[in-house]
Order: sequence, then C-alpha cells, then structure tokens
Amino acid sequence: MKTKNLLVTTSLVTMFQLNQVGAAVSQSGGQSSDQATVMERTLSDLEKTIFHQQYGREIIISRLERLEIKIFGRIQSGSLQHRIDEIIVHSADRTSVKPESPTITQDRDEIPPPAPSRVKNDTPADNLLTGSSRFKPAASPPDPPPVSPEADKKNIEQASWDVSAVIDELLKAEENADSIALDNAMSKLFDMKPPRSDTSPAMVSKAEVCHQRGMSAFNQKKYRDALASLKEAQSENPWDATILNDLIRVLIKTNDLDSAVLYGPVAILVAPASTIAWCDMAEVFARAKQYSRARGCVYLACLMSDDSSKTLPAIQSEIASIEEPEVRAPFKQGLFIAEYTMKAYVDIKSGNIGQDKEIGPEADAALYKANMLLSFADGLQKIKPNSGIVIVVTVSKTGEVISSEVLRSSGDQDLDKMAVKALSEAKLLPLPKSIQSNSQQYIVLVDKVVQALAEPKHV
Repeated sequence: MKTKNLLVTTSLVTMFQLNQVGAAVSQSGGQSSDQATVMERTLSDLEKTIFHQQYGREIIISRLERLEIKIFGRIQSGSLQHRIDEIIVHSADRTSVKPESPTITQDRDEIPPPAPSRVKNDTPADNLLTGSSRFKPAASPPDPPPVSPEADKKNIEQASWDVSAVIDELLKAEENADSIALDNAMSKLFDMKPPRSDTSPAMVSKAEVCHQRGMSAFNQKKYRDALASLKEAQSENPWDATILNDLIRVLIKTNDLDSAVLYGPVAILVAPASTIAWCDMAEVFARAKQYSRARGCVYLACLMSDDSSKTLPAIQSEIASIEEPEVRAPFKQGLFIAEYTMKAYVDIKSGNIGQDKEIGPEADAALYKANMLLSFADGLQKIKPNSGIVIVVTVSKTGEVISSEVLRSSGDQDLDKMAVKALSEAKLLPLPKSIQSNSQQYIVLVDKVVQALAEPKHV
C-alpha cells in the first residue's frame, strides 16, 4: 500500500507537469526545450519509483522505451507525451512494482516479446543500455534438479572417497613430521563442503524422530534396532553431523567396520573440527588393527579442535568406554604425540588443551621425536616405572639408530641393557626434511615413555 501511494503521488505531480507543458506546446505550435526538460524530470521520477535508479545520461527515447518494456512488455506507439501519460496512469493502478534486477526477467506466458527496436544503430556505445534490443526478457536460470535418495547415496560415497584421500594426506604428513604438508592438508579439508541435498523440514522432523528412537534403542543395548532407526534417520537427513556420529557408533558396536569406514570421513567432512568424529575414525582404524592410523586420528582430533576445553575430556571419555587394551592404546599414543608437538598442549589437571599450532622446523622436530618415542615403546614395555634410565640416541638421516648410550643408569645393568637394546632395534622413519644435518641426537627419558603409555588400573 505504501508503494501504491508513492506511485499515485508521483503520477499526479507528473501529470500536472505534462498538462502544463501540453498547453504551452499547443500555444507555441512546437516542442520546446522546456518541454524536453520537463519530460526528462518526469522520466527521472518514474525511473526512481520503478527502477530505484535513474538513467539521466541516456536519450529520452531510450529511457521511455525501458519504462514501457518494464510496464507493458513492449514499446508503445504515439507521441512522447501520450506514451508517458500511459505509463503514469498504468503505474498508479498497480499495487506494487518490483525494483529492476541486474538481469530483467519476465513471465513469457504473461508478457509478449518486445517490438523491434526503433533506436538507430548509431546510438553512442557509451550510453548505458541505449538499444531497446537489450531488453529482451532473459530466461530465468533453471532450478537445479531435485536430489534423489539414490543421488544422496552416490554423493555420500564420493564424499567419503574424497575426504579419505585428504585424511591419508594428513596421516602421512603427521607420520613424516612434515608440518607444512600437514597445514596444507588441513586447509584443503576445511575448504571442502558437503554436496547439496533437498532435505525438507518434514524430512528433518522425521529424521529427528528416527534418531531419538535409535538412541533409545542404543541406550538399551539393542544395537540392531538402533542401527535400523539411525540408518532411516540418515537417509532422511544425510548430512547431519550428530546423526552421522551416532550411526558410526552403532556400526562399531555391530562390528560393521566397512560401513563405519564409509560414513566416518563423511562425518569429518560435515564437522572437521569435531573431536567425536575424529575419535570415531580412530576407533574404526584401531578395531581394524591399523594402529598407527588410529593414533594419528587422535592427534588430529587435538590439532583440528575448535573447542580446546572439551577436547581432552572427550578423548578421555572415549578411552574409558573402550574395553580392549589394544584399542585403547592408540588413543593414549595420540595424546602422547599431542603433548610433544605443542607447547603445554595437554594439561591433565585443568582438563584443557592448548592451541599452540606452530608450523616450521621446531614443530617437525617435536613431531618426529614423539613418533620416535612411540617406536621405542613396544621394546620398553618390560621396563618398570621409575627406573630412572636416561639414554641418548643418535639417529641418521635415513632413520637408522647409529648409537644409544646410557646417560643415567637405573642401577641395574640388565635393565639398562634391555632399554638400550629396545632403542637400538627400533625401526624409525627418516629424519624430517627440515633437519639438514646427517644425524640428530635425542635424549630419551625412559620413565616418561613408560608412564605415559601404561594402562591405568581403573580402566
């Protein structure tokens, strides 16, 4: 109603101006420069009302034709004054007129095509939109085809494949202590987006009902029933992070690791900073006996986290919920790597995880040492805690242990020899690229490795 009132007011003013001009013209017998000025002013008022902008740089005929095509869909005939009068009257009767969009679109069933242009071909090129042929209605971009359940399934599979490739890059960079490659892969993952899905509000509501029913069954340890409900929920709302994480949890419980491996990367795609998504992926790898990949995912859970205060408690909760020691171990190892890689990263007392994510030689050296100590861990399992043993290890560029010497003895020569042997026989990766020397020395606090990876009695 406000738009209509504005148009009526503008129309009355411009009609009054044109009547005055018409009287003057009839008396003088010709079109004066004053009439052209009033026409330009009238056109400016109409353009401001209809288009929310003005085209004062153009000739009158071009501006008039633009208005006619917008209002009538074609160029009108008759004198300039008569044609402007028609626009004014027609605009005053309309309840609303939409502002002009960058590309003018019209309903082809309601508006006939414009008549051929009467503007000369030699119209100056620097006049904006001077040729009426430019006002041919542009076809609206077609709506994208609906996404079928089959298409959603294919998109899930493709997304899983694509994200898995990036996860492999992340794990390889972590294992090789290449923080630059790690940072590049992280950026690549955060830039990836889930495909489009036609999920309606009704589908979201149905998915939530199925989700709640599935989690109720899960809490009652009715895992088969939970799986059926969560699969239905996921089919209704394919890219919901919570549904995906809970579905993976049920798939792990039912030992369907193949399906869990499919949905795990998808959950990471939807929420790459989710600690739960990375921990689920770690458990899938651990249960598939891919322990190095599992511990890498736990480390990435720390590295990618956007809420440091919740990361450590979430991982510790995950560790406490796992019964098998061999599945728990990679989680402890992943936290061990995080502690070495980032300054004051894991603070057990406060339950916080720091976010000191430096990139460069120092980070690479720390990451390499963490993985090196984990390589020593298996051989040090028989060493009793609080042995006091400290060993200096020299590693070649290719990852060969050149020497290992006791800096501080436990007082038990047999125990010292056992520790030296464990370190000497460990298989290490080559030194990171950032270390230019042919060899590198590391001090190994044996007790720290043993204590960090020991199984707590309450678990």
